[in-house]
Amino acid sequence: MANPLELKVIFSAVDKFVRPVNAITGSARAASKELKGAEQALKSLHEQQKLIDSFRSTNKALGIDNAKLDEARARVRGIADAMAATTTPSAAMQRSFAQARDEAAQLSANVNRLIERKQRLRQELSAVGLDTKQLASGQRELKARIDAATASVKAHGDALEAANKKMQRLKAAQADLAKSREMAGKLAGTGAKLGAAGAATSLPIAM
Repeated sequence: MANPLELKVIFSAVDKFVRPVNAITGSARAASKELKGAEQALKSLHEQQKLIDSFRSTNKALGIDNAKLDEARARVRGIADAMAATTTPSAAMQRSFAQARDEAAQLSANVNRLIERKQRLRQELSAVGLDTKQLASGQRELKARIDAATASVKAHGDALEAANKKMQRLKAAQADLAKSREMAGKLAGTGAKLGAAGAATSLPIAM
């Protein structure tokens, strides 16, 4: 027969187990939510960095193509002046003029596309609070925010991992306590039955 004190200790341990489990479960959920938020913030910051990189590369390409366009237009003017200076431009001169004109037209189209892209990127940067006129300082600030967000993601990830490990340990303990509780219940039932049987055998025999 189980000792009543032992049963009380077992049931008390089971009841006390519930509180830390609930606390750790809540902690794990909070850590998971905060980790997702930190990861989303970091992703947004990286997207801003990509915008800055795209703006700079576009601006660089625009400068190169503008210079090429000026050179192409100068060639077109030079060939046109040479053709105007003669009454019978040669076929080679006419081919050179057509080639220079086509090259200038292509470069002009490229420049226009880059100008449109640059304007769109400037608007996107402005929408996230980055001024292209102060891009260097804005990028330094962004880098600091990315570093802080990266640290935040790591901290929340570590907190979630710690909470999950605690939960695994508590689940193992919960399984052991569940077995103890089941055994305690069986022992309590057996004790009650033995007590009833003992009481029955102690009754006086009717004459």
